[in-house]
Order: sequence, then C-alpha cells, then structure tokens
Amino acid sequence: MSAYVIDSRLFRDQFGTEAMRRIFSDENVVQKWLEVEAGLAKVQAELGVIPDGAAAEIRRKSKIEYYDLDALKLEMDRTSHPIVPLLRAIKDVCEGDAGEYVHWGATTQDIMDTGTVLQIRRGPGRDRAQSSKDDQATADLMAATIKSRPSLALSRLLTTARLR
Repeated sequence: MSAYVIDSRLFRDQFGTEAMRRIFSDENVVQKWLEVEAGLAKVQAELGVIPDGAAAEIRRKSKIEYYDLDALKLEMDRTSHPIVPLLRAIKDVCEGDAGEYVHWGATTQDIMDTGTVLQIRRGPGRDRAQSSKDDQATADLMAATIKSRPSLALSRLLTTARLR
C-alpha cells in the first residue's frame, strides 16, 4: 500500500513519469549530494583551501556505487540528520586523510538545496550537455561564494563559526 499518489502503481503515471522517478530516486538524491561535495572540493582545491590530492580523491569517490543506501538510511534514522551519515561514509571510502577535507565551509542546506537544483535541471527536455555545464558552474559559484566570506551557521541547533 502506498502512502503517496506518486508511489501508487495505479496512479503514479498520471502524476509523473518513469524518467522523473529516476531523477528523484533515493539513489539520485544521494548522487547529486555527492556531486555537490565533489564540486565544492574541486573549487576549494583550486583556491588552495584543501589539498589537490584530497579533492581528487573526494571527486573519485563521488559515485553512488561506493555507498550503501541501507546503511545510510540506518544512520539517518539514528542521527535524525540527512548529510552527516553521508559525510561519515565519504570519509570511510576515501583513501588516506582525504575524507577529512570534505564539506569544508558548507552547511547541510547548501548541499541539499544545490542537489535539488541539480535534480530539477535534469528534467525531461533539458539539453544534457548544457545541464552538465550549468551544474559545474553552480557548484563552482557555491564553492567560491563560501570561500570568500566568513560565515556563522546554525548547525544542529548549535552556533558554529568557520573562519579559515
């Protein structure tokens, strides 16, 4: 029994398509979060914020195949947080200390919101080559913006400052 019309075998095609369900699948949600983290690491390395080798490793491991969604779900349930379990998983799959450099200067909302934009931009009818350029430009802009300003963030109801 489905709780939502889009999950219903009877009604889902009246409210969406198989292509859209793939775009907004759990696997693709996490993949887009990984792409945002990879883009952030790439630009941060270019700006000298994190080591080039760490950024390269984070980018290499930004593919959903490296991650266990069932394990992520268990950690999300345990922590009541969507991104922290992913960050821990990235740290675990990265070689050496590269995982220590993931997510610098970003907030959970930065990653989730940018990931959602990347999903929306993949909607049917979008030119795939242009989407790829747009996605990289979005990630580059986000990383450059975060790098250029000190920020005070509210994270898990704790005030934190990141000045680097």
